[in-house]
Amino acid sequence: MSTLTENNYVVYAYSRENGTYYYIGKGRPKRPYDNHRTIKRPKDRGRIHILHHDLDEKTAYDYEKKLIMFYGRRQLYPDWGILCNLTDGGEGGSGSKPKYRADWYHSEYGFIKNKSVGELCKMFPDQKMCQSMLTKVRKGIKRQYKLWTLASTPEDSRRSFSIGKKFAWYHKEHGVHILTQIELSKKFNLESGHLSAVTLGKLDHFKGWTLESTPELAEYKNLNGSKIHWFHEEHGEIFCTQVELITKFNEMKLTNSALSLVSRGKRNHHKGWKVKNPV
Repeated sequence: MSTLTENNYVVYAYSRENGTYYYIGKGRPKRPYDNHRTIKRPKDRGRIHILHHDLDEKTAYDYEKKLIMFYGRRQLYPDWGILCNLTDGGEGGSGSKPKYRADWYHSEYGFIKNKSVGELCKMFPDQKMCQSMLTKVRKGIKRQYKLWTLASTPEDSRRSFSIGKKFAWYHKEHGVHILTQIELSKKFNLESGHLSAVTLGKLDHFKGWTLESTPELAEYKNLNGSKIHWFHEEHGEIFCTQVELITKFNEMKLTNSALSLVSRGKRNHHKGWKVKNPV
C-alpha cells in the first residue's frame, strides 16, 4: 500500500479507444482511478496511463503543465489540440477545488492571460459581469459575453465591438457618413457581413466603402474607372477597367473588391487574373 510521502505524486493520462490522450492529470497514486467531477474516467483500466511516478508535488505540477502544453487543449487550440483539460495544469493543491483559468480577450482591454472568471470579474468591477455567463464562454457554450471571448477566438469580440460602434465611412460618390455598419448597410442596401470584414481589416473596401481613417484606400475610386493591363494564362492579355473585366467574364464570377486588391499589388491574382503594373 502506498503511503502519503512527499515524493508520492503521479502524472497520468486517460486515452481514447484509438490510443490518443484526452486528459492529463496529477495527484496521489489513487487519483487516476477515482471518479472525476468534470472528466469521465475510462472504464477500461488499460486506458489509464501512469506517465510519471514517485514525484514531489512541484515536479508533478511541472510535468502536468508541460504535457498539457505539448498535446494542446481543444478549448484553446481547436485545430490541433486533443485534450479536454479545462486548465493549463498546475493549479490548486491536491484534493482542493481547482480554479479553472483561461486566456481571455476583449476588443478594448486586449489579452488577459490565465485568469478564472472570478478573478476576471474582480479586475473589471465597472463591467458588473455575471460569473455564470463568463463560465459559459470558458466552456464554449457562449461565444462572447460583454465582448469577452477566449483568447483563441478574438474575432468574435472584435466583430461584436464593430457591429455596435459608429465608424466614419467614406465613399467616392456618397462622401463621409458616421454610422454603425448596420446603419450603413440599411441606408445603402449593403451586406453587413462584408462591412464587418472592412472594420476588421480583412477587406480594403466593400463596393467602394472604406473607413475614412484609412484614406489611402480611397485609391480604389481611381481604379474603378481606370483601364488596366490584365493577364490570364488561358484568356491572354486584356486592357480594360475592372468593371469591364467582370462584365466580359461574367461566368467567372469575379468580384470588384478582389480585383482592386490585385490592381494595387496587395494580392497576386484573382481567379488567375493578374496585372502587369500594380498601382
